[in-house]
Amino acid sequence: MGSTSVRIVGSGFVAGISVKIDDAVIPATVVNGQVIQLTMPAHAAGSADITVAAPSGASATLRQAYLYEIFAVTSIAPAAGIPAGYNVVSIAGSGFTNETKVTFDGIQAEFAGFVPGVPGAPLTNTFLRVYAPTHIIGPVDVVVINRDGQLRLPNGYAYAPSETFDFNGVWTGVAWERDTPIRVAVENNTLISVTCGSASHMFSPRVPVAKGVFSVNEADIKMTGQTWSPIEANGDLTIPGCLSEWGWTANK
Repeated sequence: MGSTSVRIVGSGFVAGISVKIDDAVIPATVVNGQVIQLTMPAHAAGSADITVAAPSGASATLRQAYLYEIFAVTSIAPAAGIPAGYNVVSIAGSGFTNETKVTFDGIQAEFAGFVPGVPGAPLTNTFLRVYAPTHIIGPVDVVVINRDGQLRLPNGYAYAPSETFDFNGVWTGVAWERDTPIRVAVENNTLISVTCGSASHMFSPRVPVAKGVFSVNEADIKMTGQTWSPIEANGDLTIPGCLSEWGWTANK
């Protein structure tokens, strides 16, 4: 992949200086005595040496100074979510840049900035994290777009009702205000227990989970939950000893 604009920073740069990427001489602009501006040419994947040569014949080489990465997508997780959208979708691959965009059936997805309980940046050269846009039920193509091209994943994502996702299992995440750890256990489509920080509650009788949704309104605990995708759920929670006024989110 080429066409990326880069700067070489150093000293003693003068008019007439030349730049090589491996053995290929490429156009370069001397901005001032400390900066050279250039556009990287197309190149096979892997590291490239950069050599700067002065008109006097003096030169300096930076070995493996630039890495060409293949633009690729290796996984999308989860590969399904509810029609309302706004569940977090993680895309792994390589060659992503700050200009990379993602569309679902032509609808551009917003990058997921701060996600409670999920560390890391929403965009790196190998990882993207976006919110699935709202869409009707059914499979859609996912397209990852760079300025050098695009990758289309036919039927790469499916919109489906929350009742089609399995809620059973242990969900772990956080209560939002202070990233307090939370654990929600579901078995045989019934809510068994919730633990939030030092607070813990066992449900007796167990609370049914119907169509991917549950609701609790007891004297000492109020809680709701809904699946957004096969691996993401969230809701509201009021339980003594747990700061969760803004709700909770968890993954399985």
